[in-house]
Amino acid sequence: MGERYSQRRRTLDLATFLAIGFALTSAPVAVAEACTVAEFSQGNKDLYIQAENAFIQDKDAQAARAKLNTLSAMSMNCFEQGAMLRFSAALNVELNDYPGAITDLEAAVDRRLLSDEEVKKTHFNIAQLYLAIESFESASRAFDQWIDAGALPTRNQMWQMAETKEKAGDPAGALAWAQKVFEDDGPGAADAVYTFLIDLNYQTGQDAVATELTRILEARRPAPQRPQSGGVEQ
Repeated sequence: MGERYSQRRRTLDLATFLAIGFALTSAPVAVAEACTVAEFSQGNKDLYIQAENAFIQDKDAQAARAKLNTLSAMSMNCFEQGAMLRFSAALNVELNDYPGAITDLEAAVDRRLLSDEEVKKTHFNIAQLYLAIESFESASRAFDQWIDAGALPTRNQMWQMAETKEKAGDPAGALAWAQKVFEDDGPGAADAVYTFLIDLNYQTGQDAVATELTRILEARRPAPQRPQSGGVEQ
């Protein structure tokens, strides 16, 4: 069925979480309509920076977590809440607590603490986290939310969505994305793409399409060479 998405519990792009999680390292962005604040209050800013330094400079996730817990117990504006939840998600990824990271990121989205662009990126990160714990149906839903938020997936991201939906028991959804990959690759697509498409077409009852793809695939493969018989001199 083609190359499958490899589940690796420690290969999520932590840098992605850091980029969206540490609000003080970049210029403030406008957040969703529900939150009009775009900066830290001074007291909370100092504590947040201490947590950042513990994590980034000292590489001490547990110390950073302790400081973040102290911050979470304080009164925070909506901007600070969003930054705290994204930072918490980054810490949970570092500590291998992927369900905890998912909870943090989903809370940030549900409470409308993020900008539209951040929401889009967060849906994608949530999908990756669900894949890491092999929760394929949830990953598929997160990918759908990512697309609904306006994402324009790359070829490899479309392939990943196709694989995810097939594993989630949605061959029709998988076929839609696999077909886009095939269109992007063109007739010279890899055998793995053809094989995956053939399988998905069979799964969705499109046997004639699967048969034709099989014919094309077999036709472009080199014919096996016949072994030459060695003559024996008399």
